[in-house]
Amino acid sequence: MKTHKKLTIVSWLIVVFIFFNLIYNSYATEYIDPPPRYTKLDAQGNDLPDSAEEWTMVRDNENKLVWEVKTDDGSIHDKDNKYTWYDSNPKTNGGKAGTPGNGTDTEDFIRELNESRFGGYVDWRLPNKGELQKIILSKQPYIDKQYFVNNMSAFYWSSTIYAISIGYAWGVNFGYGYGYGYNQDKDSSYYVRAVREGQSRSFDNLVILKPDKLSQCLVGGKIYISWEIDERISNVKISISRKDGNIYSYETIVDSTENDGQHEWIVNGRKSHYSVIKIESLVDKSKFSTSERFTIYSLEEMKLTADKIKIDIYEMKWIDLNKNIVVYPMNIQWFCDDPQVQ
Repeated sequence: MKTHKKLTIVSWLIVVFIFFNLIYNSYATEYIDPPPRYTKLDAQGNDLPDSAEEWTMVRDNENKLVWEVKTDDGSIHDKDNKYTWYDSNPKTNGGKAGTPGNGTDTEDFIRELNESRFGGYVDWRLPNKGELQKIILSKQPYIDKQYFVNNMSAFYWSSTIYAISIGYAWGVNFGYGYGYGYNQDKDSSYYVRAVREGQSRSFDNLVILKPDKLSQCLVGGKIYISWEIDERISNVKISISRKDGNIYSYETIVDSTENDGQHEWIVNGRKSHYSVIKIESLVDKSKFSTSERFTIYSLEEMKLTADKIKIDIYEMKWIDLNKNIVVYPMNIQWFCDDPQVQ
């Protein structure tokens, strides 16, 4: 009887030790080096260090947007260029297209950026009012000038129309704080800063389909990383960043795999709410794509409360009574909450 009690106590202690060790490791890695709000990008969309003195674009890591950086060189990106508001699409112009020009309206500006494949992308657009409001600060200079250089303390157009009067459109004035929106006559000329979605969708790059921003994976689960096939690319390398795509943080998943649009991966490593997948050509490193930010969870975040778990001391296993999942602490199997997971 005494031997049996000793075994029971030892078993309980082992379970408690494993449980708290998992919790400690999970929380210990959760908040390491949180990603910065902004990242400087070069002309090909590659990450640059904060110390870089020249950069072409800025990625907003919080809102997953990439912004054009203004210049002072007389080019299409020059900070002094002004444009009238113009949208020839009746589905989006609110009933009045605005004032067209010869390279001096907002539609001309966006068209030229995309036709020239600025940064390697063809999906530049006018930001909406809400997106502009997300980069304004409440105190002078009302924008982070460490990243947004050559910004004018004045009104910038948005794509958002003014519903009360179709001849007006919204924008944000960077001469004031607090992110208030203002509307102006579409015939007037004001400044413009282009924006695009944050995933690398270059015209000749791979595009990752899964995981996406809705994917929530558990360590140990099996998922299928999927992407659009580019027939000009043979084998690819797949990596993961747990620091929101920081260029120095990628860990290799597979050094080389066939470019067939899918790769099976057993999720390993620590959890992160800032996970990003990168797929790149082995021949031409400029051909790559990064996924949307997704989440990797650990066992603790399943929030298995005491009334949902049965602990079998003698077989050393936990049983989730709600899902009929048996988890062996010494050989743990976890699962991924993604539609393509098996």
